[in-house]
Amino acid sequence: LVKDLIKFLATDFNNSGDAVVNFSGSGTVPLELSLAGRQCTAVDANPMAVLMGRVKTLYKDFSDKALIDSAFQQVVNQSAITVDKDLFATSNLITNPNKWILPEVQNEILRALSGINHLENSLVRQLFSLALAVISTEFCSIDKRCTNHYVYKQPGIFVREKFVDALKSEVYGWLPKFEELRAVDGYVAPEIYLGDA
Repeated sequence: LVKDLIKFLATDFNNSGDAVVNFSGSGTVPLELSLAGRQCTAVDANPMAVLMGRVKTLYKDFSDKALIDSAFQQVVNQSAITVDKDLFATSNLITNPNKWILPEVQNEILRALSGINHLENSLVRQLFSLALAVISTEFCSIDKRCTNHYVYKQPGIFVREKFVDALKSEVYGWLPKFEELRAVDGYVAPEIYLGDA
């Protein structure tokens, strides 16, 4: 649908020049515009959308699978929580006990964040941050209806192995997408910025 919309807009209204997207969302529209050969700048007020858009649209060479394997082991084997909770807002769901996130899930997320924080490669940190954000709602008492609509659900029993498997699946699921993007001749990634609502 988005591909068809971009083709329609590009052929029927304007087939060249810069494009500005004032709601980048997960980055699909900026990606499709860039794949169509357009220079694109996108803005979103949601930091998660900006992160997702940047990860989705920037070409990353992760052909050295050992880099990802090592980072994965570092993140999932992080034993201590080294994230400074004071860096988070006092209303932050992750750091404050509440009905939305069970204590064991909270600790696992904070432990993973600590491991991610210690990764040296910034692109790898972005990939793991996005993967963690994507899977987190699966393990919380959150029923995600859409990007900005969440409702409470009864918590299930937390199983760490399922959390680790979900993180691994999400991280490694991005690798073939990066390879596909790398194969596109002349691809120029869009610029995606955080803006105000």
